[in-house]
Amino acid sequence: MSLYGSGKFFFGANSLPQTEKAQFWGSNEFNFSSASPSVLTAYQNVTGTVILYWTLNPVGTYFNSISWTIETDLVSTFDSPDKLTYTSSDPNYIDGYTHKGIAVPVYSRLQGEKRPMYWRVWGTMSGIDTAIVSRTFMIPEAIDQVVKQEMIDALPDIIYKKDLSGGDTNLAKLYHAIGLTMDTMNLERILTLNDTYTATVRDESLDNFSSLLKVIRPAGMEAIDFREILRVMLREAGRSPGISSVKELVKSIFGVYPDIFYIRDIADMYVSDPTSIPAVEPFYVDDSTSSPTVDAGTIWDNANLGFGTIIKINNPLSLPITRQFVESVVYKFVPSFSPIYLQF
Repeated sequence: MSLYGSGKFFFGANSLPQTEKAQFWGSNEFNFSSASPSVLTAYQNVTGTVILYWTLNPVGTYFNSISWTIETDLVSTFDSPDKLTYTSSDPNYIDGYTHKGIAVPVYSRLQGEKRPMYWRVWGTMSGIDTAIVSRTFMIPEAIDQVVKQEMIDALPDIIYKKDLSGGDTNLAKLYHAIGLTMDTMNLERILTLNDTYTATVRDESLDNFSSLLKVIRPAGMEAIDFREILRVMLREAGRSPGISSVKELVKSIFGVYPDIFYIRDIADMYVSDPTSIPAVEPFYVDDSTSSPTVDAGTIWDNANLGFGTIIKINNPLSLPITRQFVESVVYKFVPSFSPIYLQF
């Protein structure tokens, strides 16, 4: 089953079994122009700054060789004077493991209404572009002038209202200060509500989710990568745990699916009567001529061998992820009746 180094890639080969599809990532021949940025997400991290981040489908060894272009604008056609262009050489570019991102300034907020900020991203490698994918981020409304005007309109005397029109009286300054304070409080209210979602939580509040899930972010891992792992963990927690959850969790860490080996299939076993499972000759998961190999017969005794599953981790980007971290994520979702072994 080992296809590494074959130099062949068939993009979109959905008819292949998942265990085989995972082997293709990182090979040398593929249709790059058919690749597409995915998981495009935006969140306001601090006042005046929005984080835009994305990944590529599929992720492979070429991922870190891609030059990225990001554009923002106030119109969906990206042809207004307000259009701004950024690249992966920008000082605010975020070079994550399996996601890339950038911190960009927020356009000015409108009084009393949200404002759409359109953004799009595409990658370039060897003169070939990926598909261009765009998204919309809604800029929160400002309310300082709205609050000030409401207080002015509530005054009973027209004389006061005329005095306030210039904005230079003490009362006008007081109303303006109150409006600014209310605007700051309202923006913090919006951002606090966003903190209840893994996709939009501010980086400083990510620890709330990691504490809940009892997972510690590895040193060197960017927040955009870690939040995606937490998002998948919470999503899978709402489903029945099993091998499908393990596959999604491993993909959230390494960017590609693992290979799944069911021992009963390899050893031609049947689990209907576990006591009748015969002793088997040592056999190896993966091609026995390649490394690493695992002698499944040394992992479990015969009584449990038929239930065993080996999760072979594919790491095309050579990410410095430890077994300890992977186990802290994956083992929370493994059913008690499905003993697994992680093969790195």
